[in-house]
Amino acid sequence: LVNAMDDICDLIQDVTESITLYDVRVITPEMMRLADVALKCCERVKDVIALLERDGHAEAVLKTCDEIDRLESDADRELRSAISRLFREEQDVREIIKLKVIYEQLEAITDRCEDVANLAEGVVLRQPDGRLAQTCAALAAAGAGLTDTAEEHFENSLRQAQELPHRIEAPHVRHF
Repeated sequence: LVNAMDDICDLIQDVTESITLYDVRVITPEMMRLADVALKCCERVKDVIALLERDGHAEAVLKTCDEIDRLESDADRELRSAISRLFREEQDVREIIKLKVIYEQLEAITDRCEDVANLAEGVVLRQPDGRLAQTCAALAAAGAGLTDTAEEHFENSLRQAQELPHRIEAPHVRHF
């Protein structure tokens, strides 16, 4: 989960660096639409992670994941339309190459958001009572550098594990 969220951040950085590196001087309407869909996806990922931190929100997690999936499909359609228009209307080959790369990077952000959504769905469907969600929330918090939050979630997970009918002997816990 943390790696998938890190991939999102890496792609956002890639887009900004590409715009600078390729000396893009005009933000096209297609870039704006793709960026808007990517932003909405990222906001939904933030919502999913917040929901995973709390028990009893499985239905809300699944609904938000469905919304991410819908947004990713919107981005796919927008990418196809943008590339089609680019090849029909742009005469400068260098501009075609630059813009195509940026369009694809923006759409890839939504793909990585969908990866996070798929992982979150798996967490909820495997463990709807929240035990595994606590561990995932701890990992997400640790990946974001929120060590106090990560520690708290890991302690809750450990306490829940000890309450299971089959006890885990001497679990290894990494402190941050």
